[in-house]
Amino acid sequence: MCKEYNGWSNYETWNANLWINNEEGVDADALEQCKQEVEYCIDEGLQRFHAVYACGKVLKNLFEELWFNDIPSGPVGDAIGCYLSSINWDEIADHYYEAAMEEINSEKEVSNV
Repeated sequence: MCKEYNGWSNYETWNANLWINNEEGVDADALEQCKQEVEYCIDEGLQRFHAVYACGKVLKNLFEELWFNDIPSGPVGDAIGCYLSSINWDEIADHYYEAAMEEINSEKEVSNV
């Protein structure tokens, strides 16, 4: 059973977010990719949940490409698969959505000055 961990829905979600945020360059890349998804959704008139979902896919792909490119078969692979399937990507994506919106709104304010 999943238990909340440090304000996140579970340990796996907290841990994945920690790796994305603390790895040099990964956080900036994740934010930039999410910002592009958010801008696309805004341009297309899509609702927030579309942007959060798109950001979640971006974050999941980025995370798995960086650290889980070659998952072994057997019990270790099963454990890794369990860890990966427990991550709540929408929860992490929601934080990146908020950060992307802050950047987008800041850029609009600067261009309106």
